Amino acid sequence: MFVFTPVIRRFVQLLLPFSLAACNNLADTADKIAFTFLDHKGSDIYVMNADGSRSTRLTDNPDSDLLPAWSPDGQYIAFVSERNGKLDIYRMKADGSELTRLTDHQGENWFPNWSPNGKKIAFMSSRGQGHEIYVMDWNGANLVRLTRNTAIDVSPVWSPDGEKIAFVSNRDKNYEIYIMNADGSHPQRITHDSATDAVPAWSPNGSQIAFASNRNNPPRQNSIYVMNIDGSHLTRLTDRAIDAFSPSWSPDGQKIAYTVNHHGMNEIYIMNSNGSGKTKIIGNSEIDYSQPIWRPAKK
Repeated sequence: MFVFTPVIRRFVQLLLPFSLAACNNLADTADKIAFTFLDHKGSDIYVMNADGSRSTRLTDNPDSDLLPAWSPDGQYIAFVSERNGKLDIYRMKADGSELTRLTDHQGENWFPNWSPNGKKIAFMSSRGQGHEIYVMDWNGANLVRLTRNTAIDVSPVWSPDGEKIAFVSNRDKNYEIYIMNADGSHPQRITHDSATDAVPAWSPNGSQIAFASNRNNPPRQNSIYVMNIDGSHLTRLTDRAIDAFSPSWSPDGQKIAYTVNHHGMNEIYIMNSNGSGKTKIIGNSEIDYSQPIWRPAKK
């Protein structure tokens, strides 16, 4: 079972709600959601239909597999694994075959996210000094460091046009959401609150960002918010009494999947992008289902 460092634990609590999903025929046209499934044996990657049906296990490993990320064409899933004794990023086909290790470094490697053209993967690594954002080719080659400071930079997410990357940083002494150019230049802070803002997710049309925040909430209780990419028109989508986090947009931008923590156990919900129509699609009192990630639309 993996052990989180204090730095990473907070972000995994927000980003990693565990899930159970997949289907027996991954080639069909139904919407799919990948997620992390956690029980007493450990965590694995699953995929399911977007209504919570036909779950299928993709990884079966005694160590921890978590944080799945779809390639833009839906053919591959990158994820984090502790197999081989440390936290590295791996890639597999969407049916769980052709496992490939992409990073091999003594530092922790977390939060993979594909570029829209499928050629690059952004991620966070603690190699060297600090926690910084890196980019590599989809096969693990040509590593480039994007951020360079003494702060903690995590959770990179590409914009749909591939021109920007949103990420979370405490470079201004508080965890906020920033946007920078895809080459790491011109980072700009877009949230301004004394609470923790984390787990950004771009809308498919690139006009909005959903994220989790504990602003105006009880301690360690998060809500899902949405805002324009300049930080304006902030709207809370989930009730303050519910601990909700790890938002993921549907390919058409009409719905958001997210995780809800009920008495220490995580479940996966879906709501309309305006916050209405909240529906639990998977969850029970014995297993954690979290970090839902919607499969991109096939092009």
